[in-house]
Amino acid sequence: MIKEAIHALIIADSDITDLLATFEFTTGVSSPAVFTTDVIPSDAENPAIRIDAQGGPSWGSWGQGGGESTGVVEVFGDKETNANDLLVIARKIKELLYRNEISVTGYEDAGLYADEPIKFTDPEGYPGYRVPYRSNYLKDA
Repeated sequence: MIKEAIHALIIADSDITDLLATFEFTTGVSSPAVFTTDVIPSDAENPAIRIDAQGGPSWGSWGQGGGESTGVVEVFGDKETNANDLLVIARKIKELLYRNEISVTGYEDAGLYADEPIKFTDPEGYPGYRVPYRSNYLKDA
C-alpha cells in the first residue's frame, strides 16, 4: 500500500519521470521505469527506480490505530551513467517525499519523511542512490 502510494507520487512528477528510461509493462505501453517489485527486470533500461517498503512498529493515538513503515527508493544507473545525473534524480525524489502526504486506502493521515540520498554501487558495478523514507499513518476513525 505504501509502495503503491509512493509510486503514484513519482509517476505524477514529470520533473522526475522525464529523467528516467521507459519500460514496456504488461499493458504494452511504455511508461517511466518505476518499479515496486523486489527486482528490476533484466531487460529494463536505466536510469530506473525501485521502491521498497518494510514494516514498522504499530502505534496509535487515543484509540485510533496506526503504524510506521520504513523503506528506500533506489535510483539505478548503468555502468556508463554519470553518478551526478543519478544524484539529481535522487534529490528530486527526496524533495518530493519530504513532508508530503500520501493517500492510502483505509487510512486518513499518512505522512512521509525522506532523508538525503546515499550513494551505493551494486555487486555488478552499477551506480545508484538510495533515498530512505519513513511513513506514519493513522487508520480511519
